[in-house]
Amino acid sequence: MVVGPTTTTTAAPTTTAAPATTAAPTTTAASATTVAPTLSASNQSGGITNVALGTKALPSTGRSSSAAYVGVLMLSVGLVLVRTRRRTRNLP
Repeated sequence: MVVGPTTTTTAAPTTTAAPATTAAPTTTAASATTVAPTLSASNQSGGITNVALGTKALPSTGRSSSAAYVGVLMLSVGLVLVRTRRRTRNLP
């Protein structure tokens, strides 16, 4: 039996896959803005205290803040009465 020359075929070289692209870095959310410390009226000293610093924003006078509003209201009523009294005097 005659055997012919054997031909060997070489496989084509395998191509390497392209390197995977890295994802873009995720951006972090902007930091939340800090809330300004709230002022709370302390019921013992009569002054407004700053919560964050623990210091008094206003000197304590011993009176509640509503007394100041009553005083301003009384002054405004007094001014209105004085103005109307002056106007009625000048009428014939």
